[in-house]
Amino acid sequence: MKRPALIGAVVLSGALLLTACGGGTGGTPGGGTGGTGGTGGTGGTGGSLPVVTDTYNPAASLNQSTTTQVAYHGDWVMVAQLSDGTNRYGVSSISVDASNGTFVNAGGGILGWCHTTTCASNEETGTVIAGSLNDSGTARLVVGMVPRGRTAPRFVMNDEDGVVDKVNGSNVIAGAGIWTEDGVDLAAKFAFVQTASKPSAQSLSSQSLSSQSLSTVNTERKTGLDAASRISPVSLDSLKRQAQAAGTPLMNAAARLN
Repeated sequence: MKRPALIGAVVLSGALLLTACGGGTGGTPGGGTGGTGGTGGTGGTGGSLPVVTDTYNPAASLNQSTTTQVAYHGDWVMVAQLSDGTNRYGVSSISVDASNGTFVNAGGGILGWCHTTTCASNEETGTVIAGSLNDSGTARLVVGMVPRGRTAPRFVMNDEDGVVDKVNGSNVIAGAGIWTEDGVDLAAKFAFVQTASKPSAQSLSSQSLSSQSLSTVNTERKTGLDAASRISPVSLDSLKRQAQAAGTPLMNAAARLN
């Protein structure tokens, strides 16, 4: 399959509301805007994995913690509901500290994503960063991914309430963002479901995630879809501003790990 292209700029006019069927923000805006999306694919079994314990998942904060623990350490299944009615799935494996003065209480690692729920192999990998950013005095819990060899984010999302919540018994980061693909910025709703407190990918140079870790997409996508469906509407103008604020810090944090 053709590698998706990232676009560096987009002209957006007016405000687009993210509905319960779509929503989002993105890294560096791309070449178009997304319309109102559908609910995406159907869910799986969900909740079949053991309860994840021994975690450090801090809420959004302006202050760097003194703990030696890596924030958001472990594996997280990603579900992204795009405003064109399609979904993206993946797994992020966070293994190292990514705090750098701009990103606070941040973890970093590798993320691989795919178009289908089977996710037998990832179609693209890159560096993922999860942590807090100071947005004009407001702490925001941000997750973003920079594809390997690229100079713009694939996506940037902001957690809705700045807190890692419980959905179907699982730890979940969920919020609105933008997914950039094939020259288009699509509004999206994101959910990251924690499946393990120990990362399956220990090396940031890995070209792909293991089939075992990717298989968790199939078991945990229902929880992700449930969490994403609860995201409140956000105007695309607001999401665009948030994405622009996060874009450069995200790129710098990712470059520091590579």
